[in-house]
Amino acid sequence: MPTFINAVNTIDHRYHSYGTELVEQKGASKKAAIASAGYHTLVSLLPDQAATLATEYSNALGAIPDSTAKNRGIHADKQPLLPSSRCAPMTAEERT
Repeated sequence: MPTFINAVNTIDHRYHSYGTELVEQKGASKKAAIASAGYHTLVSLLPDQAATLATEYSNALGAIPDSTAKNRGIHADKQPLLPSSRCAPMTAEERT
């Protein structure tokens, strides 16, 4: 299940991700990443509300201008996984 912290963290990569590390997505839209993670999380928890959630998700994405950043944000939490054992701020050495 996608998490908000992982979706946003793939963009600014300041923290180790929760559970697993995702491939960094520099230049991705944080708004699109959050909308996508929220939508997929809610659909998995509330499948009987999928139609309503899909409408809200579409409206949220419609408010974000079409761009490469938007597309990267939508797919930010679906990238290949890297091993991670903690959710903590990254050190300066880890960010380089």
